[in-house]
Amino acid sequence: MDFPARFVLAQVRCADIVVSGGHSPAFSDAFALASPKDLVMQTGRPLLVVPDRVNWLDLRSVLVAWKDTPESRRAVADALPMLRKAREVTIVEIPERDDDTSAVMAGVSDVAAWLARHGVTATARVAKPMRNESAAAQLDKIASDVGAGLIVAGAYGHSRFRGLILGGVTQYLVTQSARCVLLSH
Repeated sequence: MDFPARFVLAQVRCADIVVSGGHSPAFSDAFALASPKDLVMQTGRPLLVVPDRVNWLDLRSVLVAWKDTPESRRAVADALPMLRKAREVTIVEIPERDDDTSAVMAGVSDVAAWLARHGVTATARVAKPMRNESAAAQLDKIASDVGAGLIVAGAYGHSRFRGLILGGVTQYLVTQSARCVLLSH
């Protein structure tokens, strides 16, 4: 008998990936469930979050939520086996307002070229920053537009409280996404 998260952390040393249900705000008993918010920050393995309403991993279209960070690089590398099976892969970055769009597109194109060297054909895309829309909402809209069954993203933590406070997009993907999400930290 142990806390679920502590049990998973003890077992993950011999796992390639951790699969978890989504975070349910209605049922968050640490004695009964391992929170994906904790797992993504602590396991050192990719975490596949499967929402309750999803009953299969749809790899027809995969969206890679790119940001030029170590977490995104790790997520794309961790997702290679799934990306190779996908019919369509779209890499998208949502730039900050003052980012140079051509530099951002060059970075996303570099990721597409790297994936091509690993047998994955991907489309590079840079979203236009929307003043009144959060990055999470934009990402969700793009995922809907491309029919993504899986989103691949780096998981970001902030400050020394990283196990408790996740970045806005990461928080959304773990708690509210209607799609499967592969996260790496």
